[in-house]
Formats: sequence, structure tokens, C-alpha cells
Amino acid sequence: MGDGGLRPSDLNTFRCAFRRVKCVIIDEVRMMSADQLKLVDCRLRQITQRLTEPFGGLDVILCGDLRQLPPVLLMVSSDSPLSPGIISNTSH
Repeated sequence: MGDGGLRPSDLNTFRCAFRRVKCVIIDEVRMMSADQLKLVDCRLRQITQRLTEPFGGLDVILCGDLRQLPPVLLMVSSDSPLSPGIISNTSH
């Protein structure tokens, strides 16, 4: 399980399923935390074996009504590996 918790057989299953995928659409993105989006990025990098490309080189379309619900709050420590561009200030 050296690939972020996936067994090699599971990773191969995902690679077969994503073989022809060029675009991933995430709806209701407002319900996701920055950590969850980062996990999607990491998993797509593993699946596509393009570890240096954001989202494994796949096009990602984020959809949702940004005025529908308040944003998902995320508590981040100062040593977080997340990019500051992903995290917005929710204190206002």
C-alpha cells in the first residue's frame, strides 16, 4: 500500500477505469474542503502516473452555486502542505 493507501490491485482498477478520461467534473464544489480537493489532486496524480502535473494532467471543472451555502470551513495549521491559493480567509 505504498501509493497513499491504495492496494496495487485497486490502483490498477482505477487506472483501467480512467484510461480514457480527459476531464473530471466536480459538482457542488462548495461542499468540499481544501483538504478534500487536495486529496482528489493527489489521487488523480497517482492514477494517471503524472505526479508533477496538477490533477494528473486531467482537465477539472468545478461547478456549484457559490451563493447557495456558506463555504466549508477549514482549520489549517501553519505547517499545512496546502497551497495558500487554495485556502481562503473565512473570518470576514
